[in-house]
Parts: sequence; C-alpha cells; structure tokens
Amino acid sequence: MFSIHVFAQYKLSHEALAALTPDQQADVDRARLGSRWSRDASGNLLSPLLPLPLPRPEQPRLTHDLAFEWPDSATRALALSAAQPQLLVCEVLGIADRNDLAVYLQGVVSDEDGEPLVMYSAVPQAITAEAKRQMQTVIGRTGASVTAYRAVSVGETVRTLELQTTVRKRDRRLQKVKAADVYDFQLERPGTDGRVLVSRRATLRETGSSAPPQPVLAGSAMRRLMLHALSGISAAPYAVLDGQTPPAPATFASSLLRSLTEAPPPPPAPRPKPAPVPPPPAPEDAAPAPAVPAPPPPPPLSPAPDPWLTLTERMAVDPQVVEVARKTLERSRPLLLRGAPGVGKTLLATLLAEALCGEGNYTLVTADARWTSSEVVGGLRVAPGDTLRYAFMPGVVTRAAQRHLQSLQSTGRPHALIIDEFNRAHQDEAFGRLLTLLDPRYRSQLPLVGPDDGAAEEVFLPPDFLLIGTLNDADTARLHDLSAALQRRFTSVQVSVPVSERAYLQRKYSGIPQKTFDALYGVVGTGGLQDRPQGRLRGAVMVGTHFMSEVLEYVQTGMTLDAALSTLIRGYLAHLTQADLEQLAAHAGQHGLRELQLQVEQARTTVAF
Repeated sequence: MFSIHVFAQYKLSHEALAALTPDQQADVDRARLGSRWSRDASGNLLSPLLPLPLPRPEQPRLTHDLAFEWPDSATRALALSAAQPQLLVCEVLGIADRNDLAVYLQGVVSDEDGEPLVMYSAVPQAITAEAKRQMQTVIGRTGASVTAYRAVSVGETVRTLELQTTVRKRDRRLQKVKAADVYDFQLERPGTDGRVLVSRRATLRETGSSAPPQPVLAGSAMRRLMLHALSGISAAPYAVLDGQTPPAPATFASSLLRSLTEAPPPPPAPRPKPAPVPPPPAPEDAAPAPAVPAPPPPPPLSPAPDPWLTLTERMAVDPQVVEVARKTLERSRPLLLRGAPGVGKTLLATLLAEALCGEGNYTLVTADARWTSSEVVGGLRVAPGDTLRYAFMPGVVTRAAQRHLQSLQSTGRPHALIIDEFNRAHQDEAFGRLLTLLDPRYRSQLPLVGPDDGAAEEVFLPPDFLLIGTLNDADTARLHDLSAALQRRFTSVQVSVPVSERAYLQRKYSGIPQKTFDALYGVVGTGGLQDRPQGRLRGAVMVGTHFMSEVLEYVQTGMTLDAALSTLIRGYLAHLTQADLEQLAAHAGQHGLRELQLQVEQARTTVAF
C-alpha cells in the first residue's frame, strides 16, 4: 500500500545545473532526452514522482531508500551530485459512489505538531495525476481533486492523516468512519541517495469493529487534523493557503471524535428478576381495576431558530433591507450593499451569507486598488519557491467558486464570496472579465478561466454562485466609480441608520440608563430628516450604528458618556461648519455634557466660516 498524497522526487535545480561546466551541462541534457525526466518553466530538471510505501498495520516504522533513476550510467554520478531529493505533499479528496452511499477518502497534511503548513493552490499536473491514480487503488473509480501542495526539504517532518468515511448521499449524513491512519514522513540524505522514514502514529479501523479506540487521535498533536477531516469536505484545505487560515471545524466534529477515541462505558450488570407473585383472586362482586394511563410522550425537540428571523436581533437593520437582500441572493443575483462607513454593511453581508450558507461558510476579502483580472479571476504569476517560474494561480472569484462546489458536496449548501469595499478596486481592470458571468444565465456558456489563462482545465462559475459586495458611497471622490454596465448587473440596496436602531441598542445595552440614551440621541440624532434643522451631528455628517455602539461600549466599561463622546467625535468635527458647531455645542450643554461642549466650542475657533 502506498501513500495517496505524499510522493518523493529528485530535483536538479537551475542553479545546480548552472554551476556545471558547459560540457557537463550538455552531457546531462543529452542523457535525459527520451527519459521520463522533465524540465519545468524555471529550468529545473525533475524526476518522475516516486510513490512511497506505508508501514503494514503490524509495522510501526518503515525506511524507504529513494532510487536515483537516471537513464545514462556515464553521467549518473554527475547528475546525482547536483540532485536534491524532496517530498511533495498535497491535500486530496476522492469520492466514490456505492449505491445510496458515497465513500470519501481525504488526505490532510500538517507539521509534526499538528499545525497547518503554508501550501500553494497551483498544483502541478503530475502531482494531480499521481494522487488520483493512488486514490483509485484504494476506493476504486473516483472523482478526485487535489487542492493544495508544497515541497518538503531534507530534515523536515510532515504529519499526514488519511481518513476514509461513508456518507449517505440523500442527506449527506456521515454513516461510518471506515479507517483513519496518521503517519509521519521525514526526508533524510545519509549518503548520496535520499531516504524517507515513515512512522505510523495511529490507526483506527471501522467503528463498531473489535479494534480498540485510539485516544492518541484526540491528543494535541492530532486533534486539529482530525476535527478538520471529520467536519466533512471542507471549504478550504487544512493549510495556510493564499494567506487564509483553515476554516473552523464543524460543531459536531468534537463529539464525533470523542466517540472514536474514548472507550464506551461497560454496560451495567443485569439484576436478577424476582419471581412474579400472582395477584390474589378478586371477589366475584369486585369492581374492575382502573386502567393505568400511559406516560405522556416526551416533548418534541425545539427546532433551531430560523436565521432569517433572528438576523434583525443580531444587528440593527430595517426588515425591508433584509427582505430585498434575501430575495436577490435566493435568485443567485449579485448583491451590492451601499452606504456610509459604519452603517453595518460588512456585518450585514456576513449575516446574509450565514443565513444562506451556514456559519462561517463564506470567503471575505477586501478589494484593493492594485487588483487586476489576475487577482480576481486568475492567471500566470510567479510561483513560490527558490527559483523563478510561472504557474497558474486562481483569483479570489475562482477560489470561491471551487469552495462553493466543495460546500455543495459536503453540506448541500452554497458558499458565498463577500468583496468588501468593492469600489477600492479599479472596476474595468479588476472586474471587466466578470461582466457577462455576473448574469446567472450565461455562467454555463462561458468559462471563468481556461487553458488560455494557464489553467489546467476550464472552470465555470456555478449558476447558483453567491456574490455580495459592499460599497462605500461617502468617499466616492477618492474611490473608483462603478460603470453603468457593472451597476446594472447588481441589485443595489441602500443601508442606512435603521428606524429600529435605538430599540436594538437599548436591548443590547440593557444596563445603561434611559437618560444616557436620551443624551446620546439628543446630540447625535436619529438619522431622520429632522436632524439637519435641529442641528444634531447626523444632520451634517453620516454617523452609523457602529459609532453609537462604540460609545455605549465605553459607557458600559465605566466611562462617562461625556468622555466617550468627546473621545470618538473628534474626527467628525473638522467636517462641520460654524453654524453646525454652534448648534452641536448647544445640544451638548443642554444635556450636561460639559467636556464635549468645550471641545466643540474650541473647534469653532479653527473653522473659517
């Protein structure tokens, strides 16, 4: 039996080849022609992948020498002196149908302490092909994917988990853990050839069998690996990938891990049953005994709260805003939440995504002025490593589309992409290629990326893909404008101070006196039409719910309202006129906020008009 996701390889780096004499370089080039050695885009020579055998169940450790297969004996010693062995580890997933069940085979990788590795999503085609071939030998014909990889040098140790489960296809419910194996791989070079030490750290066979539980699987060095794999087909690998850390495990994974690693309590010893005593004969004229009523049925389990109904309890937002956003996303139409800073656009976007996709099942990125089509869709970029080479790197939309498909397979629910501060990116350069695909009707006709972009195969944007953008419409002079064509493809929803804001904040900060709320809203205003003529802060500048929450957070910690407002309002005063400041100072004095009143009056001396 061989590993499904760890392989060995010899590499003659471009630098090592350049150190040879011209005649030696020519000899090496001639020798490898017609062989299975290949040259990558950076000029490195790479051997065929070498599958690695695994220890047998009764064997805790295996030492495997890496044969240096060079096609020419005359130049073998020269090539070997320039070659370096390396391990190639990858995250894999295979799915095989078994009538009403599906068999999942997962390969997950970490360092020897169980911490995630930095890995890369641009997986070489040779690794993908070999991993699929090895998975087919374990579970037969399978749909397989390789989501991340990295190279491991001499002296490094990596830990791998191979988990095989069966899942009921109709509701994607995990039925059984068939096998779990944890190995450590360490690459050495004691002489001229490389050597791999493979150590079996834990083995678990089909639950319900006579195999004892494995408490070591719940230990600190393996627990995170197991929880990640038991959560199902994850939306992202167990790796630091493109700067993103692994997703949090599912809530049910902890109890499932306990069931695999803790021995069940022994059943209580049966008590001897007393011999039945026959009842005395009833008199002939006795009344019949009353019937004993059956015990009442247990109360039904209360269903989980509807996330759509509880959304307005988690943030201050108008119900009609939620309704329009929900109908938009249920139609798979892109949604754009517009509003000033601090009104809760990003929080609303994440709550909408969780209501549709489940807790944490979304990708959140912030747009950047440096974005081009390469960062959004994908393209050829310099690959990480010691040498200069180019490889296809998927963009944020392509990665989210792949996670969307994985999420549908594991949970039956979509995965959402949230692009925060949408208008910080140059619209035509970053999103021009998405224009047609933002319409769900054309997503199956036009690929998102393909071989022309450097991708191994065409990737299509799923028809039910969810995209939510947030747009700051208060700083439009300093940000990029959305073209009419791009705006037409989004449903825009304006997010502002909701009518229910004060009631929501009074529930959230129930320990703060009513008098404090009166003073706060007396100075800042409600966000309504009367704030301007009444000279309150919100009549001159847009102040969102986030500002109000920050003030109340300070008050809740023991700070006075006067001090909290004076601390947080300073950045807004420069945007007010003499008349605005005069009215604001009057409101502060009316509510006894002396420190704030002095601060506003001092700001008047710096305003020209």
